[in-house]
Amino acid sequence: MKSIFSCLLCVLLFATGCVSSKRTSVAYVLAPEIPAKPDGTVPVRIAELALPEYLNRLELVRRKGRNQVVISQYGRWATNLR
Repeated sequence: MKSIFSCLLCVLLFATGCVSSKRTSVAYVLAPEIPAKPDGTVPVRIAELALPEYLNRLELVRRKGRNQVVISQYGRWATNLR
């Protein structure tokens, strides 16, 4: 009886170790800020954006240290940046 219980316990422990939570991708959108203030300031619109090729992708890219960039495995822009 003890050996059956031990085997069952081992199987359950191994089975729970195989279960992993899947991490889903996250999408980010650059939403406009609060509209122009009543004091007459005018918002600026960027009509054209020049990006280096390593940034021209849907994945988020962040700097790591001085000379390295890391491409996010899960973070994504919701639309193309261009």
